[in-house]
Amino acid sequence: PWSLVRTLPLTVAGLGVAYLILRDALRTHDRPFVWVGSLIVLSYAMYIPVILFVQQAPMVGMLMIPKTLAYVGIAVVLYRSLYVRQPAIAAALA
Repeated sequence: PWSLVRTLPLTVAGLGVAYLILRDALRTHDRPFVWVGSLIVLSYAMYIPVILFVQQAPMVGMLMIPKTLAYVGIAVVLYRSLYVRQPAIAAALA
């Protein structure tokens, strides 16, 4: 029960942030941040079963691997959207 109590505030805050990111990204048609919000939701979808069921079935802990990959995906999406020049932007700046 303590693992649930310990992670409940983090889960509520993280899903709240994901909701806010998705709401604003969908409103402004910001594709990279739609991906970011979706990947945060995916991350928590992998994390919640671990918290709830890892004591009964330890192999559920393997869901932490796709959870981590979701965060790697966030880093890749943001890197590509912020630092890799898009062809249209590069042509406009040239």
